[in-house]
Amino acid sequence: MAEDPIYTDDVKVGIRRRVGIKQKIRNYDCRSSLSRCELPKRFRGLRIPLIVAIDFMWILIAWGGVIGKLFNDSFVEFIKHYTNWNWAWNAIYYTVDFIVTLLPNRYSEFNLLMTYFWMLTCNNWFVFVLVFPMLLSNPGTITDNFKSNGGDFDPGVVFVADRIFHVLTIVVWFFYFMLRTPDLIAIYNILFKDQWISRHKSPWDLAHYGIIWYIIISAFYGPMFFFTYYNAFDFQMVYQVSTPKWTGMVIVVCVTILSIVFPIVFLSPIIQRKQENIDTKSWVTNEQDPSMDDVDAYLADHSEIKTKKNV
Repeated sequence: MAEDPIYTDDVKVGIRRRVGIKQKIRNYDCRSSLSRCELPKRFRGLRIPLIVAIDFMWILIAWGGVIGKLFNDSFVEFIKHYTNWNWAWNAIYYTVDFIVTLLPNRYSEFNLLMTYFWMLTCNNWFVFVLVFPMLLSNPGTITDNFKSNGGDFDPGVVFVADRIFHVLTIVVWFFYFMLRTPDLIAIYNILFKDQWISRHKSPWDLAHYGIIWYIIISAFYGPMFFFTYYNAFDFQMVYQVSTPKWTGMVIVVCVTILSIVFPIVFLSPIIQRKQENIDTKSWVTNEQDPSMDDVDAYLADHSEIKTKKNV
């Protein structure tokens, strides 16, 4: 009979590290009950189907609104209004999200949430908030459409349309954000947790503050969509408002902080230190190395990697 192999501690440590790496790769690629390694298993929960349903519903509504406005107004008139820009951005984002959510891996979805989700978030809040100073400065943007004032619509129709175009985007975003929260927490945990925890060992090493750099970058590029519009058109002339530009800038800065900086801080390892509420069956890698008993079991099942000690 062949003699059982004997392993030195060095060999066991090396194999232990190898097993740990294998486990991390397996956990990252096959995210358990919501995994995409096997598509049928991926839909055992309600969260992903609900995300797909919201995406599909909003694709129909958003593209319908964009196309309807383009047919009703000229293209030049369409692009003059920031609300139309935001609706077009919503249509594009949810269309892309619908596609990547159905892909057999989550890398594209990972990148979408990391890069463009916060741009969508702050621009939806810009539309929701900026409409109030606009109406205070020029209520005619609403009342001029009343039939009693020479417009084409009844007051009820005007108010409903106003709520749809300025509020519905934020309502849909809220439900989408609630469903995506576990994914966002897991993403930040994977990317930044180890860096943030180890910052005390070398506090002057800027590499440990990746989450801080991410927040700063997100806060700068998040409003980029708005500033593109701001530099292309004079909003005071388009909306016939007298609101000072500095007031608009203060509102934009405050909305950016409240809609991007605070949520990321709350969802990131800065606040979520123990990460107790992360779904361990989702994206999160297993940071624990296997025990020596696990190594022995692994060696017993994987004879091809066994290495005999030279006696």
